[in-house]
Amino acid sequence: MRKIPKRGFNPYKKNMQIVNLEQIEKTCAPGEKVTPQLLKTKGLIDRSEQPVKILSGGSLSKALTFAQVRYSEKAKQKIVTAGGTILDQ
Repeated sequence: MRKIPKRGFNPYKKNMQIVNLEQIEKTCAPGEKVTPQLLKTKGLIDRSEQPVKILSGGSLSKALTFAQVRYSEKAKQKIVTAGGTILDQ
């Protein structure tokens, strides 16, 4: 029987592309809909096919709409506080 390693390689792990709110604040205009395709065109991610996760690094002062992305709880609070909305998938 083949031994399975206890740590290291995980075949079920999904590689997320990480984007901080600070990066979105600098590149997106108010009222814009933030999607993986938009983040790809702005140069914040490499592939629009891989899942994207928004983290709470920095601050957000613009009301933006987020769709087709995952987010942390703190990022969600900052987005809602800034007047933005999150569309569930």
